[in-house]
Amino acid sequence: MWTRQELKERGKTAFKRNYWKSVGAGAVALVLTGATFGSGSRVSGGAEELNEAISQAMSQSGLTAVSFLGILFSVMGAAFLVGIAISLLLRNPILVGAKRFFLNNTRESASLKELQFALKSGNYLNIVAAKFLKNLFISLWCLLLVVPGIIKSLEYTMVDYILADNPNIGPMEALRESKRMIAGHKWNTFVLGLSFLGWEILNLFTVGLLDVFYVRPYMEATFAELYLELKQ
Repeated sequence: MWTRQELKERGKTAFKRNYWKSVGAGAVALVLTGATFGSGSRVSGGAEELNEAISQAMSQSGLTAVSFLGILFSVMGAAFLVGIAISLLLRNPILVGAKRFFLNNTRESASLKELQFALKSGNYLNIVAAKFLKNLFISLWCLLLVVPGIIKSLEYTMVDYILADNPNIGPMEALRESKRMIAGHKWNTFVLGLSFLGWEILNLFTVGLLDVFYVRPYMEATFAELYLELKQ
């Protein structure tokens, strides 16, 4: 039976052995998962300027409030669809490549070329479909209640690693395999993630720099070790 201390120690050793490349791969994963680097808040002032700009634009163009809102919602809808397409076709595959980097880095110093793995593996559409189903099922469970959503997220923790390790696997099979691997380990996996909470709190005082240069690659390397442990 694996222990948190053992996995974290092995993960730390692996990422420090290939430090700068691990930082680079971790930073890519950090950006693609939507993390921010301590942005400041200037919302109120910006909102006033935005309202004034909108009012001027409407008065100069002769648009009514209804027609302006129609255009605004159309633009927002188009931007939303473009965002989804970018996430499905680029962001998700690169995240799988990041997992592959950390998997390979457990054995030897991996190359950052692994980030392109899903794009060049010949199984691109398979990986895209598996990631789409994973995110869809987690979102649907989250609509029910928070706890079922968390449980489903834990069940699918290993999907990205499975795809990185075996890109030929079918989308539904990857999801089932993740559930099989994590069965009996949900609580320990949840606690393993929580064990980095102290580092994340410290990260707040460094404007995100600690996350980039230490916490994220450390965490990614540790969960790569967890996958290899559960795979056995």
